[in-house]
Amino acid sequence: MRKFLIYGAMLLMLASCLPEEVEIVPESPVVPSILHASVDMEDSETKTFLDGERHIVWNANDRISVFCTNRQNKEYRFQGSDGAPDGDFLFTGNTSGSTGTLSPSVVYAVYPYSSGNSILKSGTMKMTLPAEQHYRADSFGTDANTMVSAMAFVNGSIPGNLSFKNVGGFIKFRLYASNPSVRVNSITLNGNNGEPIAGEAQVTMSPGGTPEMVWNGTTSSSITLVCDTPASVGTSKKKYKEFWVAVPPIEFTRGITFTIRAGGKVITKRVSAPVNVQRNHVVPIAAVELPYVKTYTVRDREEMSLWEKVGQLLMIQDYTILGSHTFTVNSTLRQEFQNYPCGGYILKAENVQSPSQLTKFTADLHDLADYPLLTIDEEGGRVARIGLGGSGQQYAANFGEICTTNASRQAETVGKTGNSANAYASGNYIGTYLRNFGLDVNLAPVADVNSNPNNPVINNRSFGSDPILVANMVVQYLHGLQDAGVEGCLKHFPGHGDTGTDSHTGYTVSNKTWNQMLDCEIVPFRRGIENGAKMIMTAHITLPYVMPSNAVVPSTLSYFILHNKLRQELGFQGVIITDSMGMGAITKYYSRSEAAILALKAGCDILLGPANNVSEYETVYNAIYNAVLSGEIPESRIDESVDRILALKRSILAERGQLQ
Repeated sequence: MRKFLIYGAMLLMLASCLPEEVEIVPESPVVPSILHASVDMEDSETKTFLDGERHIVWNANDRISVFCTNRQNKEYRFQGSDGAPDGDFLFTGNTSGSTGTLSPSVVYAVYPYSSGNSILKSGTMKMTLPAEQHYRADSFGTDANTMVSAMAFVNGSIPGNLSFKNVGGFIKFRLYASNPSVRVNSITLNGNNGEPIAGEAQVTMSPGGTPEMVWNGTTSSSITLVCDTPASVGTSKKKYKEFWVAVPPIEFTRGITFTIRAGGKVITKRVSAPVNVQRNHVVPIAAVELPYVKTYTVRDREEMSLWEKVGQLLMIQDYTILGSHTFTVNSTLRQEFQNYPCGGYILKAENVQSPSQLTKFTADLHDLADYPLLTIDEEGGRVARIGLGGSGQQYAANFGEICTTNASRQAETVGKTGNSANAYASGNYIGTYLRNFGLDVNLAPVADVNSNPNNPVINNRSFGSDPILVANMVVQYLHGLQDAGVEGCLKHFPGHGDTGTDSHTGYTVSNKTWNQMLDCEIVPFRRGIENGAKMIMTAHITLPYVMPSNAVVPSTLSYFILHNKLRQELGFQGVIITDSMGMGAITKYYSRSEAAILALKAGCDILLGPANNVSEYETVYNAIYNAVLSGEIPESRIDESVDRILALKRSILAERGQLQ
């Protein structure tokens, strides 16, 4: 179960995230507007229920019939017609012998899957009714583990995968926000006393619209609701979005707690009073207001000039523009962005002073055009720009537990536990505070296998020397970040773990063949790609026994390594970002402009730190621009990278509910 962790140091800036009592709205325990029919089915048995206006008939002999008599005493019959017990069926609708549909309400019925204890297989039967009330009917099979469910809400529809196990009633709650663009990403429901949530509730819905969330997992005392597409909420207490959550019959003796991820925030709402969910019952919870979240617009590539597209490829640090680091966005930085707009910034420890300062700094950077992507190196352990206390490690007290627990996040320390759940916890912990400070991408996890104990640059930044263990750790760390709303970046491809020198200072080589690397260095990268990695960082290492004709070229500048191997052989379609272009393995052998052009030709999408000062930055920018104008770099090559970068930005914003 993926859970979201909020730690003490962040509470000062996350006042809206503090636990809050939520009133349980008084309501009759049985809602008259819901009709419920529950029967134990026998072969060829028919059960009929009557509420004065509707007849519900369940026929266990391989078909279901639903009869509805409306206020004008017209009967509508809908039933499965092929008699097949496998969940697949046709349906017909007729009105006094004539086939047809009526509006506005819609009912979908799921046909039972009749093999043992299986959850129902999807299958739908649709009918429309002029009803003005909520309507629901359930039928349990004789094994007590299968159920047919049909639901309808006024002007709404429910899809055909309404399959449940041991469902009893509903918890109904309302969400709204002052910002109409706020989107709900997930909701976790916990019993405050650890009461088990048995069964597998598979669906929730919002009356007046199609369901926007599906429960995707349970543990003994919690259940998490995740949106396939982030769900919108209402805009006021009177214009709320209402969610109905189907849960098993249960009494939460000490109440329940909702943990809501919406608009990039984590909001905890607590109900302390007992909550008793009985079959047929609806427990309503008072409306919850979500915090204001700013939204952003990212233009399409077609709306950008070539000059602006070139800028999307460059990720710089404030030092490049200002000659020194800053804690704020000043007029000089703003002016340079207007003239030479970059696609993103990388923050250093020297930009970190306090939670409020960092949050304001990132918000101001994001306000620049087209949402600059903000990245940071926050691996945990010795590579941590925030977790070590920011600038010169002098602000540790401002970040409290983030700094005091940083040492336990060292990759080597986590790897030695042998439990990948610890890697998930590490990534989720780091990702949570990065997200709340406004960062978009953590340039982690390190996917290098530390196969050379004398390696001077990777060493304890790696999870270990076993490629399988490293792969498992990398995948879980990545998922931990992503579940916190921060994207990760696997580094350093194709693997820096078996080198004897440091590419920060100069030429670095690995003498392995590609087949040898496939059995070791490539294993974590392959697994990461298979498990949703959206960004990979290159290494400036040379692979003479992999390259054609034993060419001595840093992997960052090699089309063969990045296109033939990473793109084609491993199938990676995400963003390729370089390691810092200011490292000795590049700068000792290439000019800044030459290296930038070669990296783009090789297939890199983002150039990280392409210059060390404003003069170099402008020179590199103009060099790339002119290379496209002259045809040295096809504009289509630039467009490919821009499309990937913009897609990543939109993905991050959409996940947080911040994409306008």
